[in-house]
Amino acid sequence: LSTVVRTRRRKAGLPEDERVCAVCGDPASGYNFDRLTCESCKAFFRRNALKAREKIKPCSRGGGCDVSGSQRKHCPTCRLEKCVRVGMKKELILPPEKLEQRAKPKKRAKNGGPPSDGPSAAHHGLSPLPVSVEISELALVWSAGTAAGRRWPRELTATDRECLASLAEALARARETLGSSSASADSASGASAGHRKDGVGRLEQAFNQMDACIRRIISVVKLIPIFSDVEKDSQILMLKVNIYGLVILYSSFFNNSTTPAGVSSSGGAGLSLMQELAASVSAIIEMRPDVSDLTPADLDQYRANTDNVYAQLERHSRRDDIVKMLMLALKLFNSDTMPAEVRGAIDEAQSVYSQLLKKYLACKFGVAEAMRMYPRLLMTFIDMRTVENKMTEFTKLLSVESLNPLVREVTQVN
Repeated sequence: LSTVVRTRRRKAGLPEDERVCAVCGDPASGYNFDRLTCESCKAFFRRNALKAREKIKPCSRGGGCDVSGSQRKHCPTCRLEKCVRVGMKKELILPPEKLEQRAKPKKRAKNGGPPSDGPSAAHHGLSPLPVSVEISELALVWSAGTAAGRRWPRELTATDRECLASLAEALARARETLGSSSASADSASGASAGHRKDGVGRLEQAFNQMDACIRRIISVVKLIPIFSDVEKDSQILMLKVNIYGLVILYSSFFNNSTTPAGVSSSGGAGLSLMQELAASVSAIIEMRPDVSDLTPADLDQYRANTDNVYAQLERHSRRDDIVKMLMLALKLFNSDTMPAEVRGAIDEAQSVYSQLLKKYLACKFGVAEAMRMYPRLLMTFIDMRTVENKMTEFTKLLSVESLNPLVREVTQVN
């Protein structure tokens, strides 16, 4: 444990209204097991994280249950999976005897007793918090969103209104039918897969179908204010490192109340792109289990996470596409894996859009509702990241020659 930074007692450097549990969305008490959580989820994780899987009640729905708020107690399996997914660390759980040892000095201090010569913090594996701690994407967005201070912004400036008008224009572009470019992409992907019906052929075709989607995303982000101010090489890198999240957010504009999560309303009864990827990989590992470490359980979790992300986007955005477009801008200006020399400008842009999202929510839904919606929208990025990571794993089953040039470059298949 000496290499693990213990942050259980670290206070959340956030305003009270944004101190939200990363697992269930309730008010958080602080950082517990390395993530911002409420007391209930902290206690739940301590009780269950080290248990054998068979001792935890299995999910009756096959995964993907809603664990927010009052729903968190209904499915311990999905709740525990969410704890692990957001980054809570099992190795930070102290055994009962060490918890008791750590509590003794407090009891003595409370009773006025002398300080103990017992085990030190180092003995327990505790280490001081370093000056620079690697933080999650959610924390990055939160810090950007609170850079202007603790007062909730609620007044739209003339510049804000101009920016929203540009985002509305970008939204109109996003909603346009893909048309002939989609047909050409389908044709190219069909040629690439060469009429093969096996899993690899299906996976190649599914990735090549992203060609038209990626082209549309490029035309959309060019209309997003500030993006054109970024140096061209950085623009390209921003698209590459965030492409799967951008694809998810772009496809969310085609959801409606009668369409299952993640299925394009323009796609009829066909499988969504995300689910087709999983079906293709499933066919591959069924025929050749030695080619990947992915298991059927991994793919089931991927499907559940995908549905959950789309459901969260719909629920937490209140089906407002301007909210989703602001989320797309936040994702675009994510600097997690960008070179240090260009992060400053990108972080500033993300801060601008974070503040604009808060203002827009306050003006559209009222401050009280905005204070509930904003952190929940940001939490969607955590679940989105798990889907993006799986999509990256899927590309390992592909070869360079099988992909269209644009898809190959943007998805960084080698």
